[in-house]
Amino acid sequence: MRVPPLRQNVLLIVVALGIGVAWGWRGSARSDLAGDLAALASRGGTGITPRLSILPDPPVRSGTVPARQVAALVRRLGTLADSGDARALHLRALADLMWSSPREVRPVDRAIEWLHTAERLEGGSAALYSDLAAAHMVRAERAQSAYDLVLAIQFAEQAVALDPRSRAGAYNRALALDRFHLRYQAAEAWQTVLALGGPAAVAEARLRLRSLQSGGPRRPAADAPAAALAAFAGREPQWARGWATDTLLPAWGTAVASGDSALATGRLRAAAALGGALQSRPGDGTVAQAVHDIRRVEANPAALRRLAGAWAEYGAAAAALDQRREQVPVALFQRVREQARGSPVLRDWAEYHYGVSLFYAGDAAAAAPVFVRLSSAVDAGRFPALAGRTRWSLGTLALRGGDYAAARPHLAQAIRLFEQAAEAENRGAMQAMLGEVLFALGQDAEAYTSMHAGLATLRPHGRSLRRHNLLFGLVHYTTVEGLNHAALAIQSEDIAAAAAQGPGVRAEALLSRARALAAAGRYSGAAADVQASVPLLDSIAGPRQRAWLGADQRTARAALQVPTRPHAAAAALDSVVAALREDVAVERLLIALTQRAEARVAVGDARGGAADLDSAAQVIGRLSGGVAHAALRASMLDARRRVFDRLALLHVRDGRPRDALLALERSRAPVSGSAGGARPRPGRIGSGRGEAAVEYALIGDTLLAFAVADTAVWLERRTVDGDGLRRMAEAARTRLELRMADGATSAMLARLYDVLVRPVQGYLAGHERLAVVVDGELAAVPFAALRDTARDRYLVESHVLRLAPALAAEPGRRRGAEGRTRAVFVADPAFRPAEFPALQRLPEALPETRALSAAYPGSVLLSGDSASARRVRAALASSSLFHFAGHAVFDDARPERSYLVLTPDASGAGRLSAEQIDDMDLRGLRLVVLAACQTQRSGSGRSGGFAGLSGAMLRAGAGGVVGSLWRVDDGLTRELMTGFHDAYRATGDAAAALRQAQLRLLGSPDATLRSPAAWSGFRYAGE
Repeated sequence: MRVPPLRQNVLLIVVALGIGVAWGWRGSARSDLAGDLAALASRGGTGITPRLSILPDPPVRSGTVPARQVAALVRRLGTLADSGDARALHLRALADLMWSSPREVRPVDRAIEWLHTAERLEGGSAALYSDLAAAHMVRAERAQSAYDLVLAIQFAEQAVALDPRSRAGAYNRALALDRFHLRYQAAEAWQTVLALGGPAAVAEARLRLRSLQSGGPRRPAADAPAAALAAFAGREPQWARGWATDTLLPAWGTAVASGDSALATGRLRAAAALGGALQSRPGDGTVAQAVHDIRRVEANPAALRRLAGAWAEYGAAAAALDQRREQVPVALFQRVREQARGSPVLRDWAEYHYGVSLFYAGDAAAAAPVFVRLSSAVDAGRFPALAGRTRWSLGTLALRGGDYAAARPHLAQAIRLFEQAAEAENRGAMQAMLGEVLFALGQDAEAYTSMHAGLATLRPHGRSLRRHNLLFGLVHYTTVEGLNHAALAIQSEDIAAAAAQGPGVRAEALLSRARALAAAGRYSGAAADVQASVPLLDSIAGPRQRAWLGADQRTARAALQVPTRPHAAAAALDSVVAALREDVAVERLLIALTQRAEARVAVGDARGGAADLDSAAQVIGRLSGGVAHAALRASMLDARRRVFDRLALLHVRDGRPRDALLALERSRAPVSGSAGGARPRPGRIGSGRGEAAVEYALIGDTLLAFAVADTAVWLERRTVDGDGLRRMAEAARTRLELRMADGATSAMLARLYDVLVRPVQGYLAGHERLAVVVDGELAAVPFAALRDTARDRYLVESHVLRLAPALAAEPGRRRGAEGRTRAVFVADPAFRPAEFPALQRLPEALPETRALSAAYPGSVLLSGDSASARRVRAALASSSLFHFAGHAVFDDARPERSYLVLTPDASGAGRLSAEQIDDMDLRGLRLVVLAACQTQRSGSGRSGGFAGLSGAMLRAGAGGVVGSLWRVDDGLTRELMTGFHDAYRATGDAAAALRQAQLRLLGSPDATLRSPAAWSGFRYAGE
């Protein structure tokens, strides 16, 4: 039956009143605790630099607070927080931040966890996001984690967006931007801090602004005194070396050829002054050796003229290479290389540029041996600038060829060589490239660290091309991560960095931000950026660069037209897609295909939109694993979801529920293949024999619930408060995690039943088994615990429940599963404490797991040192049952980076990530039991319920996974797992066995075991 809108509103009011009554008595206690915490902090100082919401402008002087007073306050906070009070959790987190040891990371991890729990319970606020930014900055400092700085920017930007007058939010935003070396954005943010006031904040803002206002390098005149030239070389060695080799010495050569001895003498004198300073540190001897070679042949006019001619041609070729890469001077550098017999250093530099010219001309195969020869011929101790460039080129060749593992050591060596040569901009460029390689290798934490190091290196060079390249790449990675607020801040910094560059670079930065603003619905800002790019594109000389950026511009314009002029957008993107297919511009092509799909669906062209999405999926599937890593796949899934959501609503509007369901099913299809798990089969919709199914899609404020029995499909469509429903799902999950079996929790579980199940329960009658396909936003719902108040029973009492990745799933082929009977149990791996400081060993897991494994004849138990990553991988690939009792870490931002914590193997790997599992072949594995925390935690997006470890197991081919929705209690888990394995050994039916174990606890005389908090944290997903 449908619930009338009036009744919906009444139910929401009742739930809200119930929560208010349950928590209202705590209001004065929370207020007193906040005041006491602020008073203690003002007396003793916070001990941290970021600002906290309770003390946005702390006093300049600070004393010492007695430890007993702090302990007493923390006890009071703990009592209230343990009851599930969100504000108390928030305040408890602040206490951990303020009074933990400056070297401790674990209290900061706990504080961040509590802040996120408070967010799930009550929603976000400016104060909460500001304090999250502060906490991530504290962890960034203590754990040396650059990724935490990016998260700090994300949360600080959210805080300021919610409350532009928040002094703590504004301060934390400025500090996070400053620490991440986004100097122009930081300067603007510090100006905001000044405007908001507060004596301590204003004083610091003024100091920070002075440090940010230093200008770029200023080059002296060529006829400046030798001391001035040497001082410049000391300050800016990279610029000095380039000035000498690319300008001064070629000018000397031209002057010699024309007979202008005065000019020749002056330019050689300037080069000698620079070369001496560059060599004296010790640094790089290129210029000093070049001057020495010239003076050695001064007595031989013929040799001098030949060398002068070589330098003059070298300068002309270098200028041509720098300015017009589409007509690269291969022949010029080849001639210089032949003429530079009197100067080996000039010959080597000419050969290097000859290789670069070949590369730019598209002949990488011919360029490679040039760089290989130079890498062994150049004396890296004397000439680190050239040796560094050679390693840079070898790394670039490996990177472009997709061999990221080979690129890494070349780039690391280039960083060391450029550091020796004191060439900061080139070192920053290499740190950025190394970051790209690490991202492609899936080592994201190290990648952000390398990018951050590059930004620190390039901070004095605010508007250099190297810095633009770094920022432009970083925007892509933060966008893929879903950190859109941080990505926009970085994009705005990039526009400032590109201001001193040519029109192509400036247009590239503007169009990148335009696409991001359009995706965020900020169309006026996007339109302004597109318009600003028009004169820049008109002034670009190179036809290839103009064509690529023209495609970017048309794509950005189309994004603006999709909401109002979709026909025009689709037509404009036809030529863009055709051009990008020809150029094999993968990332640009993916953007254009997705936007054209949106435009086509907007005009009712369902078939064309779906075809574009399929084409995009095929593009990703053809890429190498290093490029098409899980982040790109996740990003593509979200893009597909937006389009298929529109397509589903289009079909619903036209009265075609089956087509709408098929559209949602297609949105769940993977965009690249793993070894062989369940796959959606578009066109085949139906439930299993004797089983009913229900599939949910929450699209804005529209909830679609499709009930399926055999091949019949019914649709219930309702208008709901989408954000409120998402928050209630998270709050219910969180309250059960905190074991809050109170009236407010029961009201939420009843309300979720009324919204999600009651409208379709008539279609489910007569089916004991129920498959649930659920969106990422609703995957946090603990379906087993949803309460039917009309019949006074939980959903698990009516149905055997399983979660499924899709209704049209084709089971993976159980290769060898029928004859495979081995059970493998893993308990308490001996992980490296330094790698996981927030975790503790689980000694009680071993006897529990030993007892479980003893009931399976021939089972294998891996524990302690034997539970290595290598052995666990082998066990997964060779067993029919795999049970893991240890630590699992869920990554909210990127579920594919979630991992099992294991004993390090010979390679040093102490974890097994979801991304690695995704690439395994687990088709012989019948069941996985992950008796660890959050192994079936949801992520956002259409397939969010199958993100992380459980989803990876299923995609790799495992038949089913029993996993947890939250951080489970060890004692309660023991009771549930014992009952589950008893039932599973008897029936071989994992879904039914889990239900039997849950019902056993539900019927217990122990009230703690009867609570849904005890038994609803685990669920079965799979076939």
